[in-house]
Amino acid sequence: MIHEYNRKQNLKAALSFIGGFFSCICSYFFFFLIIKFISWQYGFEFPKFLPYLCGVLGLLATWLSGYKIWKNKGGLIGYHESALYHDFGDEIAGAMVTDHYLHRITGPAHMLSQIFLAGPIWILGGFTLLKSKIPFSEALDANLARVLKELRGIRKWQGLADHPTSREEILYLAQMNLIDFSVTREVVRFKAS
Repeated sequence: MIHEYNRKQNLKAALSFIGGFFSCICSYFFFFLIIKFISWQYGFEFPKFLPYLCGVLGLLATWLSGYKIWKNKGGLIGYHESALYHDFGDEIAGAMVTDHYLHRITGPAHMLSQIFLAGPIWILGGFTLLKSKIPFSEALDANLARVLKELRGIRKWQGLADHPTSREEILYLAQMNLIDFSVTREVVRFKAS
């Protein structure tokens, strides 16, 4: 049981690292190329180091924002939940037209922000996944199987007080999503599926 759970955690962490690294590359090149685009479009002559500096500063800004989101246990959000979403209503034609044209700007801006923030959030989440692995021991693995079998036989919601000697195993089973686990009014309840 523990080996299978740890293997899944390793796989999820590896995918998080790969996706996060790709997002960080996208973030760096966006800020790098925006300076190149401005230089090409408007004919400005910038110092040679400026695109590299903008790429690094943009990546640093996304990491600071991503770290803050990850630290607050947040994640990527949908467009309707973001500050970029607006709805002026559909009662007036002018409001509908304004909504239509503003969504053409705020929609892609939201998409880019989520791509850039995915890098640090996924990389930090990958480290969290690696940290949440369960230390393996034969005795613990056998106890987990025993407690899970016992809980499946009961088939009702219970509390930790009902199993005082199996507290650690129950918490590990909840971490592995093998039992339903709920905390309401500071009372822990669980039930085997």
